[in-house]
Amino acid sequence: MNRLDTFFRSSFSEFSNPGVIGLALHRAWIATFFFSAKAMVGVSTNGSHADLIYPCSLIALSLILLAGGLLPRQMKRLMQARAVMVASPLLVSVGSLLLLTATDSNSALAWPLLCGICTGIGSGFLLLYWGEVYGSSDSTTAQIHSALAFMLALFIYALFLLLSSNLLYILAGTILPLLSGLVLMRALRDVPGERETHPIPGGEANVFRVAVVALIISFVHAALLGVISNIPRAAAAAPSLVAAEMSYALTLFISTLIIAVLIFITIFVSKKSDMGFIYRFVLIFMIVGVLFSPFLGMLGTLSSVIVNAGYGCFELIFWIALSNICFRYHISAVQVFGLGRGGWAIGVFLGSFYPPLPFMEMLHIDAPVMPFFLVAILIICVVASYVFILPERTITTITTGYGVRRGSLQSRCQKLSHQFSLSQRENEVLVCLVKGRDTSYIQHSLNISAGTVSTHRQRIYQKLGVHSRQELLDLLEETRSDGPEVLNG
Repeated sequence: MNRLDTFFRSSFSEFSNPGVIGLALHRAWIATFFFSAKAMVGVSTNGSHADLIYPCSLIALSLILLAGGLLPRQMKRLMQARAVMVASPLLVSVGSLLLLTATDSNSALAWPLLCGICTGIGSGFLLLYWGEVYGSSDSTTAQIHSALAFMLALFIYALFLLLSSNLLYILAGTILPLLSGLVLMRALRDVPGERETHPIPGGEANVFRVAVVALIISFVHAALLGVISNIPRAAAAAPSLVAAEMSYALTLFISTLIIAVLIFITIFVSKKSDMGFIYRFVLIFMIVGVLFSPFLGMLGTLSSVIVNAGYGCFELIFWIALSNICFRYHISAVQVFGLGRGGWAIGVFLGSFYPPLPFMEMLHIDAPVMPFFLVAILIICVVASYVFILPERTITTITTGYGVRRGSLQSRCQKLSHQFSLSQRENEVLVCLVKGRDTSYIQHSLNISAGTVSTHRQRIYQKLGVHSRQELLDLLEETRSDGPEVLNG
């Protein structure tokens, strides 16, 4: 029980990590401006071009991300320029501020377009930068930090919904990208420089699978929202805007908290960071929600809540999967997050046009039956994704590193200890370091002082001839254990 308590306290203490805070701030901005109707409340959209902001931003976002995925070397060089790093959060903030002008019925077409382009380009670069931060982390660290960042983002989003003034809501939201950019500069200092490493076979195929499933799931979610909004409901059954948004934020927070706890328990119990079971649970959760979405009244409302919760949790698993692919298979984070997040953005864009009305008219389906027909197509998409494109076994391979020939972690650490004459205590610290444990956790786990942990870390680095944790992990990756090697997954 003491070990479990220490593990959870150590995990949640990572809330102060720059990577957690920065990603949370950026995700809070996404929820604040593009998943919240509150930003548009009280402004006139009649005669304005405000409806162009969201698709324009998605197009710009997709282009930046796909450029990173298809041209990773060129995009990496561009991102290394300090001007680009500074301009990215500024573009998002300026674009967000333009929302005040772009939604005015008297505003010119240029303002909504500029608002969408600025937010899309700036957020695209920020996502690639944060991808680099998380792609350099080992599986355990990436999972813990991602779960904490997603929870913190939803908490910030819920706090923003409590602001009574919509003007204050928008102005406060414009600060989020700037804060995220400032924290990003701090987080990037801890990202190790690139080393000459050869991609491990199977990694690029997994990137493609994850990107395709991300496209499908985001398409299903966006399309389902359109289907539900077109189902007639009684006025009494429609919740108020404030109540609906608070319910949405609260549901997402609780569901993400549950998934985060499951992740922590899985890491603690199995020591393997296996996300396969959680992935299956989330997709089944989404399918159930989609299945009941055509029904009216409370059942329909509950269905949308379930789908939104499942979608939010899937996005967390998706972010973790991309991070682990970078680390496990030695693939550029710019390429992995560019293709992965690019597929996600394209799916959201395509989902906004579902159903294709000309095609639906050709089928001559009765109006009462139409929602069930549209939902059946979406369920088939989700099931096909899970069975054929990205099954549970593949997620397990990505998140645990199984499928790559290697011995056990402990045996490879033991071999390094023998090879470089580490003491028994140094070997114990080595195992903790490669698992991503911080000083506080090692201190409590091994019952030693923080200064002793620091001394052991320095001695380990010196004996192994490495200068950073990434170099240590690369050295461990190249080490074969003395025991039999197995091929799992």
